[in-house]
Amino acid sequence: MEKVLSLLMLWGVLASAAIMLLGGVIYLFHHAGGVPGDHVFRGEPQDLRDPFMILKSAAEMHTRSVIQLGVVVLLLNPFFRVILAFFGYLKERDFAYLGVSGFLIAILIYSFFA
Repeated sequence: MEKVLSLLMLWGVLASAAIMLLGGVIYLFHHAGGVPGDHVFRGEPQDLRDPFMILKSAAEMHTRSVIQLGVVVLLLNPFFRVILAFFGYLKERDFAYLGVSGFLIAILIYSFFA
């Protein structure tokens, strides 16, 4: 179980890094020499705050959405680890850790969509 969890975390982080690197390289290719407009804070557009819009926009290869997709993959990494641990504890009938894992899953789902 520990080996599977560690491999899940490793591949999740590597996938996230690869997605962000791809988006970053494409972004720099398109915006090289641009002047940063960071003197006024505007926040992120709606399509970079909604997970479903990020997926849709990244599928259309919008560079900022591809980078944001890498961030979402990185954020989902611990979520999938907790889910895998939940099913591992269920198989082992370890109800104390099963309850803790279930509680953590609920918190992570709430925080992801709140």
